[in-house]
Amino acid sequence: MPGVPRFPRVGAVAALWVVAAACSTGSPVTASTEASTTTSPQAAVTTTALTTTTSTTIPPMTFAVIGDYGNGGPEEEATSAMIHGWAPDDIITVGDNAYGSAGYDALVGAFYADYIGAYAGEHGPGSTINRFFPALGNHDYTDGGLDQYLAYFTLPGDGMDSSSGNERYYDVVLGPVHWFFVNSDAEEPDGIGVDSAQAEWLRAGLAASTQPWQVVVFHHAPYGSTHHKGETAMRWPFAAWGADLVLTGHNHNYERFAVDGITYATVGLGRGNKPLGGYPPDPHSVFFFGDADTGALRLTACADALVGEFTTVGAGVIDSFEIGPEGTRIGSPRDHGSACRQAEP
Repeated sequence: MPGVPRFPRVGAVAALWVVAAACSTGSPVTASTEASTTTSPQAAVTTTALTTTTSTTIPPMTFAVIGDYGNGGPEEEATSAMIHGWAPDDIITVGDNAYGSAGYDALVGAFYADYIGAYAGEHGPGSTINRFFPALGNHDYTDGGLDQYLAYFTLPGDGMDSSSGNERYYDVVLGPVHWFFVNSDAEEPDGIGVDSAQAEWLRAGLAASTQPWQVVVFHHAPYGSTHHKGETAMRWPFAAWGADLVLTGHNHNYERFAVDGITYATVGLGRGNKPLGGYPPDPHSVFFFGDADTGALRLTACADALVGEFTTVGAGVIDSFEIGPEGTRIGSPRDHGSACRQAEP
């Protein structure tokens, strides 16, 4: 294994970059010609206490998180098949739900209609309740079209409450998680700056939330090591406002960060990959995967923990983390004695 260059510490997490092997549940990962394409932390621990409440009466739920995926090609088909094998309770997207002009039903409904509520497309009856929760990406504006997006999805879903008053950004409670979907596109009329009306909505919503976990989702990653780098306008103080986890896309890879004591993850490996190549790693980054593969984040939530496993179609689980009241623990959740794992059959 090549040497492990060390980068400055961020909070309590040291960014340690190595060529990774798959975790015990996945196949070995073949290193690409870019020696630093895949990176991994070594037993890192954050110690910042998270602002969560706990309730032992809420059963565990499983979510699949995908991003930058909607091209209707073999990558999307393979990722959809993997996700359906998990049978998650709900599917979350971090944006770019449609590339090209084929339309949302061909690019989303063909693969996920059984999770979409109020479905009126050509791929079956849909779901009796909405179980598909997307965020807007830049290609939803330039390719899919905002009007078409808003017409296709009913968000957060019939009979579900949101505090935003619109469907461009919204919130929804699903089991132990209060999800906040932010519109990070510059076209958002309520703004994307830290002092915008949208940011004030998020700040107030996080402060008022009483669920065990608060997760923020949007498209344009605020930090990144490859082609798009980070969207500085989206570097809001999520941790200070009460978020436990931030999920984004836009960069076409999987990358996990430690920022202000909480975990951020870019889940953009839905249709194509961007290896690290000659890009310098972001100083907040603790894990990077940009090999030629596609995948999704499986997130299991219970009252006492959030367990994340990024899984690729070709290599299985290549990164995992667990967020609990004491912060984030890195490595295989099966080694942590996780409350979520103990609650599963």
